[in-house]
Amino acid sequence: MRKVRIGNDINVRWEVKTDGKAVSLERKTLKLYVRSAYRKEEITTFTVEGCVVSFTYPASMQRMTGARAVILEDATEGAPRRTVCADQAFTLVAHSCEENDDDVEFEDFMVSLQSNVLIGKPGLSAYEVWLSDGNTGTLEDWYAFLRKPATDIAADVAEAEAERKAAETARQEAEEGRKLQAEECKKQTDRAKAQADHPNIIGDDGYWMKWNEETGEYERTDKYSKGSFDYPTFDVVEGRLIACITEGDTDRFKLSDEGHLLVAVN
Repeated sequence: MRKVRIGNDINVRWEVKTDGKAVSLERKTLKLYVRSAYRKEEITTFTVEGCVVSFTYPASMQRMTGARAVILEDATEGAPRRTVCADQAFTLVAHSCEENDDDVEFEDFMVSLQSNVLIGKPGLSAYEVWLSDGNTGTLEDWYAFLRKPATDIAADVAEAEAERKAAETARQEAEEGRKLQAEECKKQTDRAKAQADHPNIIGDDGYWMKWNEETGEYERTDKYSKGSFDYPTFDVVEGRLIACITEGDTDRFKLSDEGHLLVAVN
């Protein structure tokens, strides 16, 4: 890096190539700056010839020693904004003895710089790269390919949600079943207790009384509780055996067509 004593006008010749080629900068709107560690100052007077920018960094702008960078901005309207910077283009030193050996005489101080701006070349689109990987399809197919991970996850989430809802429904049905079972169990327990607390009793007229769960009262049945003495007698009438009951249940004894005597024990 060139070292120049502060207080000298410095002539700078800066060759700025584009992708290694000398592309003309003459028709562009350019802005030129010199930057120190503390400030950035614009150089308003400079010339452009082809890809070479030439200017003088006057002593009047040199306020302190230290390294300087040169910055060139392309401010052409409608063009992409581009900036190139030559860091540590030269250094201002406090004493002549600190300069480079060839700068000891009083002559024009010249600094030559070279920079190369790399501009990306148009390449394949993402869709074209997808096709080059062996895929086939339209642009819409590529969009579907990009969306597929999200749609697959959405399908998995929907399936998991459906399973969760089904499990929740099954749980609610099981819980409802347990409640109904508990209610039925309580109902049967209450019935058993009611039956135990209200056994069949004999009414004043000798008939059995049974507890009615719905009305909560005893009801008379047609079952007579008291036994009777049966006195059957037999007679032959026109060659037929006739059984007669003088007391008790007249339906207790019967004769079959074969002449057998039938006795109802219940």
